[in-house]
Amino acid sequence: MFSDEVDLVSCMSVTAKSNSEALIDASGMIIGGTAPKCTITITPKLNAFGKARITLMATDKLSNFASASFEVSVVSVDDKPSLSKVLDQTTAKNVTLGSIGVQITDPDTTLTCSSSLKVSSSNPLILATSGIVISGNAPDCLLSLSPVYLGVGSSLITLSVGEGSMLVTDTFQFTVSQTFAKPTLIAPGVSSVKEDQTLANLAFTLTDADGGANCLDVALMKNNPSVLSSSDFVLGGSAPNCILSLTHKADQSGAVLVTLNYSDPTSLAAFATFSVMVNPVNDGPTIASIGQAAIKENEDLAGHPISVLDIDTELSCTSVLTAIVSDESKVLPSDVSFSGTAPNCKMNLSPVANAYGSTSITVTISDGEFSASSSFILDIVRADTPSVPVLNSPSPTVSNSSSLELAGTCTAGLTVKLSGSVLVSEVSPNANTLSQTCVSGVFSFTIRKSVDGTYSFGLKQVNGSAESPIIFKDWTRDSLPPVAPKITNPSNLTYSSGPATLSLQGECEEDSTVILSRDNIELTPALSCISGTYNRLIEESLDGTYSYSVKQIDLAGNISSAVLLSWSVESTAPSNPVLNQSSVNYTKASAFTLSGSCSGTNKVFIQLADVDIAGSPLTCTAGTFSLSTSQLNDGVYRYSIYQQDANNDIAYIPRSNYVSFSRFLRNF
Repeated sequence: MFSDEVDLVSCMSVTAKSNSEALIDASGMIIGGTAPKCTITITPKLNAFGKARITLMATDKLSNFASASFEVSVVSVDDKPSLSKVLDQTTAKNVTLGSIGVQITDPDTTLTCSSSLKVSSSNPLILATSGIVISGNAPDCLLSLSPVYLGVGSSLITLSVGEGSMLVTDTFQFTVSQTFAKPTLIAPGVSSVKEDQTLANLAFTLTDADGGANCLDVALMKNNPSVLSSSDFVLGGSAPNCILSLTHKADQSGAVLVTLNYSDPTSLAAFATFSVMVNPVNDGPTIASIGQAAIKENEDLAGHPISVLDIDTELSCTSVLTAIVSDESKVLPSDVSFSGTAPNCKMNLSPVANAYGSTSITVTISDGEFSASSSFILDIVRADTPSVPVLNSPSPTVSNSSSLELAGTCTAGLTVKLSGSVLVSEVSPNANTLSQTCVSGVFSFTIRKSVDGTYSFGLKQVNGSAESPIIFKDWTRDSLPPVAPKITNPSNLTYSSGPATLSLQGECEEDSTVILSRDNIELTPALSCISGTYNRLIEESLDGTYSYSVKQIDLAGNISSAVLLSWSVESTAPSNPVLNQSSVNYTKASAFTLSGSCSGTNKVFIQLADVDIAGSPLTCTAGTFSLSTSQLNDGVYRYSIYQQDANNDIAYIPRSNYVSFSRFLRNF
């Protein structure tokens, strides 16, 4: 209250001053009322507390003044922290959402982003705790949210600051949309390789944020298929680290632009290109083996074939071929010439007059850098030399007989001589001689051998001092039967199964014939032993026990003993297992016991999502089975149960009896 005896004082002429403007400043003091009853309204600064002395002063028109003071105490109050609102957030699959701003304040406490701000996710399959990163300096905090790999859906994100009665929370929706990332390809650099060499393990990179990238699914395109084609590439490696090896076309060179192409399951594609330079090299010429030649004395050899090739050079038969003769008394090098058009060249020569016998001739081709040679024998036959006797065909080369007949045609009046692995005493007829006169254009020798082995014989015709070339014949005598073949599948010769099909496999003597019989009836066709093995698919349409035997016949006709197989077919499925549990159970427990009845000693399989659970399969014991399983997370778990007998026949619990466990830990 203020008054003045001389002049009426107005409340508006009263001023107020605080000795602690940090607590109460001029803007926090408002004078009101009507003199002499004036009022003052005091508002301390936000969140400030302590004591301040307020001095009031009134001044009249004559500059006279009066003052009064009082003390104001502002008591501290614990304020709740504040948390800014975050709007709903959306990101693409596998894409981190960063720099989400969150402001936190507390007038009573010093806050830090890392320890004061709490963030949780309602759906760890979309956003796990490990995918939440908090950074920044209070009050300006930042959130970074990385969704679970390949996760799609929504999670409610809860933000909180403070504790107990001072807890402040806020929520927002975090959504991961089903969008697909484009794959990427990084090609190898420019590569070079010499002609006819392999370029191996070229590294390239394949990535796909959506997962499932496979190096083997990369396609290749080439702009020069004459040098590189699709069959020349081999892909390998495991994404993202892929490798590529290539072997270009033989004897080809040039530049190739290779394009790598990859399309993911959503048809998003990536391309990358790189160059391959195949550098040419000089390939030497080649000459094929030259066949033996024969002429009569004083006759010319005309057009004897010689095959040559040089992929780098156009050849001329007359200029690139030369010849060396081992016996110049029979053929002079100057009498040898070449004709024809490469690759089909020809040799022509004239022997020395009246010369006969054999000589080796070596033919060489050269491109100036590389050369190749081939030799052959030239037989110059005397004019009176008889022809080679002709053996009848066919005649056995392998047999289990103790005798072999060598018979054929010859020139009447000439002598046919037998040589080789034979004694006079082993030959008939003609008084045990190794020669006979050709009568009526035919000859015949019968050779007797008492010991198994391989024998070689030679036959020739003789006309005085002139003899024909020798014709050779080999004979293998084998009178011993082979060992019985083996059965390798099934491994047990007393075998039982459920399916009515069996792949019978085994080991046998190379080139023998394998005979399979069922209940003493031979099955056709017989099997050929290839690479020492045989394989036959047999089927039985009815349950029962069947007896099979396997034996083999060698090239000489010898028969082995038989190996026996007893096959019992039992295709009837066991009875279905029975569960003790009802179809659906609800529980808070983390462990579930699945039990029921089964039959025999069958194996009982328990699967979750078509995968055997831990402990499965188990053996049916005393007609029952029991297995405990545990699940840590809430959800519905659907188990399937079936049993399998020794013949692999399967019996399922009907689908209507499958068991589902719904585990819920949270209270509602």
